[in-house]
Amino acid sequence: GGGQETFFGSNKATGIEAVLANLTKIFAIVFVVDSLFLVLLG
Repeated sequence: GGGQETFFGSNKATGIEAVLANLTKIFAIVFVVDSLFLVLLG
């Protein structure tokens, strides 16, 4: 456990965990923006 505590917390993950966490956040934002864009287009 404890993953949720570090998601918005100030604990710094190192190495591949930090890369994956940042990629996950970026892809989540892109997915939401793209979904809203497609809804507005349709």
